[in-house]
Amino acid sequence: MLKPKIKVFGMGGGGCDIVDRLIGEQFPYAEYYAVNIDTQPLTRCKNYFHVWDKSAEGGGALVNELYGGKAVESHSDKFVDALYETDLLFIVSGVGDCVGYGMSTVLAHIAEQLDITTMAIVAEPFKFEGEKRRQETQMWYNKLKEYADGTVVIPSEKVACVLGEGSYAKAMDYINGVAVDIIKNISDYITAPKVLNLDLGDIREFLSGSGQLYYGTGSGSGEDRLEKAVGTALNSPMQNISLDGADRVLIFVAGKNLALEDVNYIAERLRGAVSPSTDIILGADMDDSYGDTIKVSVMAAYVKTDGE
Repeated sequence: MLKPKIKVFGMGGGGCDIVDRLIGEQFPYAEYYAVNIDTQPLTRCKNYFHVWDKSAEGGGALVNELYGGKAVESHSDKFVDALYETDLLFIVSGVGDCVGYGMSTVLAHIAEQLDITTMAIVAEPFKFEGEKRRQETQMWYNKLKEYADGTVVIPSEKVACVLGEGSYAKAMDYINGVAVDIIKNISDYITAPKVLNLDLGDIREFLSGSGQLYYGTGSGSGEDRLEKAVGTALNSPMQNISLDGADRVLIFVAGKNLALEDVNYIAERLRGAVSPSTDIILGADMDDSYGDTIKVSVMAAYVKTDGE
């Protein structure tokens, strides 16, 4: 059986940084594309799309979300060709990257027209970037949620809850790491042999009709490693939404010498946090490299209804 064809498109400078990180980690289960308005690519990705639109000539539109969308529209044929035979598409746009928001939205619309299962991962601006920027990007998020099957929004302001004091570069690196973690988890569990794999059908069913997704991850070691890992995953400090009302949940569990009672404990903790009718799908992996550490990641979907 052929492995699903997974593609990751990094939109704008922040999205290109995320793609570069995946390439640097030599993650082999996806095909990468970097998209930006810069003539000179600032990325190691070989599949670089320089997009341009005449509406930017003679003006300051290069740093405008609307321009980013128009630039992708102007090269739509190129994107249709690149998306040929794609089974699962990830669209990523990092923090502080205004053109990436519009780019991501238009690419998601193209993918929707091609009936490609799509997950978008985008980071909100920091407060210091101004209320005008936040309002404009919220407009794009709302459109993005209409086109993508599922969307994870990373609230950049909440990085401080995790890191405490730290540099701007460290905050950006952490946000990019969340996006990388999501892509690796899903791609790895549907392509590489695990104790308990997911398949493409699981992901498609999970994302079908979903809007904004919850994503939380945690790890722990020592005697209370399970409580540490599952507690953080179920109460992510990096999310503005909770597990309440989730219709479907994916759990990824990884560690060395996972015991059945470990998996049962995690599943029961999750079951206690959601409705009895919530569908739960589990993926599990055992790897000696984890040592005494166990890692738990949770993703929840909220099915959209008419009028939402």
